[in-house]
Parts: sequence; C-alpha cells; structure tokens
Amino acid sequence: MKKVLLIGFILVLLIAIPVTVFLLQQQQKTKSSAVAATTISILPASQTPVNVGDTVPLTVKVDPTSTNLVSLVKFTINYDNTKLSVDPTNGFVVSGAPNLLTLTKNVTYGINTVSVSLSANGNAQAVIQQPTTIGTITFKVLPTASTAPTQITFGTDTQVLSLGSTDQFNENVLASANPAALSITGSAVVSPTPIVIATPSAAPT
Repeated sequence: MKKVLLIGFILVLLIAIPVTVFLLQQQQKTKSSAVAATTISILPASQTPVNVGDTVPLTVKVDPTSTNLVSLVKFTINYDNTKLSVDPTNGFVVSGAPNLLTLTKNVTYGINTVSVSLSANGNAQAVIQQPTTIGTITFKVLPTASTAPTQITFGTDTQVLSLGSTDQFNENVLASANPAALSITGSAVVSPTPIVIATPSAAPT
C-alpha cells in the first residue's frame, strides 16, 4: 500500500509541475503584453470638395475602445505644403472638456508637419477612457492646378501610452492611425477690377 501511495504521489507531481509551469508562463505573458486597442483619427476622413482659399478645420479624435486608459498621445500630422498651409500660431488648438489632456510642450510647426504631445500629467481624471476629440487643426487651401485628393496623415512617430492593468509603461498601445483626404476643386472667387472710362469733354465752341 505504501508503494502504491508513493507511486501515485510521484505521478501527481509529474503532472502538476508541468501544468503549474505552463500556467505561470501564460500569466507572465499576459502581464507583459499590452493590449494595442486605441485608434487615432483625423475627421472627417473625407468631405465635399473644397475650393482654393477655403479654410478647412479637421478634428483629431482618440478612441481607446473601452480597453486602454490613455494617458499620453504623441503624434505628427503630415500634409502637402504645395496645397495646404497651417497658421503657425494657432493652426492646432487643443480641445477642452471632456478632453483634459494638456500639452507637454509647445506645438511644433514644420514645413509640412505639425507635431503635438499631450499628457494627463499624473491627473487620473484626465485619462481618456472613451472616444474623445483632443484637438482641431485648421488648414488653408492654397492655389493648385491639381484636383486629386490630398492626404493628411499621421507620422510613424505616433504613440499612445495607457495606464491599463495589462499595459506596460512606455509600451505603445496604438492599434491604427486613420488619415483624412481633401479634394480640391474650383478656384478662389476674385472680384473683377472696375474699369474707369473717361467721359470726353465737350468740344470748345
């Protein structure tokens, strides 16, 4: 009987040890892998064609899809500077409530880029948990001969950090960065320059 019990105990150990090791590995893997579920979009993705000289505001929206707790958003918006321009003083404006993220540094305006970094700065109330508009970027349409759509995209440096229980510090949880497209048609309306025609004076008698 003792031998049977000893053999049974050994068999249980042989089964339990591999199972325990497997479960620990799975738990460690779960803890070390953030869930990349957040999307960032430029909206509207497309709209009716715009004319030369038009002012076009577009919004930047973050959607954590109820999975991530977004505490930092860093991105660069790229655009064609032969077709569009951005005011370097207020081209990008951070949205107010419900967005509570604030700039970590001033917005940087390049030749054809706008770089933005927003953070909760340790404020738990500022963490984004639902679809939220974080800012508006306004473009001015420049004279152009091309009517093909022009793309407004996010740079490869786009980063989203999360405070979720399975999300690790400094691990990018960005799932996708969705661009927008503008179709340019027509031209700016120019008022005709009035032509002054002199009235001939009467011939002297």
